[in-house]
Amino acid sequence: MFLPTRCALCDRSGSPVCEACLSSYSSEPLVVQRSCLTGFALADYSAVVANMIEQFKEHGQTSIFRSFSALMSQVFLFGLKAANLGPLERLVLVPVPSRREASLKRGFQPAREIAAPMVAELRRSGTSVGLVNALRYQREVLDQSGLNIAERSANLAGAMQSRFSLAGLAVVLIDDVCTTGATLLEAARACEAAGASVKFFCTFAETKRKLAT
Repeated sequence: MFLPTRCALCDRSGSPVCEACLSSYSSEPLVVQRSCLTGFALADYSAVVANMIEQFKEHGQTSIFRSFSALMSQVFLFGLKAANLGPLERLVLVPVPSRREASLKRGFQPAREIAAPMVAELRRSGTSVGLVNALRYQREVLDQSGLNIAERSANLAGAMQSRFSLAGLAVVLIDDVCTTGATLLEAARACEAAGASVKFFCTFAETKRKLAT
């Protein structure tokens, strides 16, 4: 039996995310600061957003974030206005990798599913940008969900590396949620160790939960 697609936010039938819900996220992006790394988020991490991200990550509803590609592209363009790009730098999006165990369980990498439609949308609008799946974990790390700031930082310290040189590339990191920023900071370190210049990051949501040590 055919079951109609329903909006992940309001449960209205017709599309993975309906136009009414998409329009509610069209305001100016949130500016996010984590240590020396600046980023931009489309939304606060509300209960509704948390549920949507769970459907996306844990139930394979990847069409949800394809619906947000235009809005996430606007978040990127907002950040790009403030970025200091060198004249010879090539601009690329670099998705933040998931833990190997999580990737095997899900069968996909969430940040890549967000970044790929962003790149397609940006290219359609005339922005020259590439997608580079450069980062990987070089050792096993714990699930971050039960850890505080200090534990998250220690868990991820030196955990990522680039598969190849990123020299001359201007990198914008892409992830689904920014919490303490430990994962994004480690991704930035790994990119810069490979020769890139990390400009900023874009995430769908920012949460201030678990920021206390």
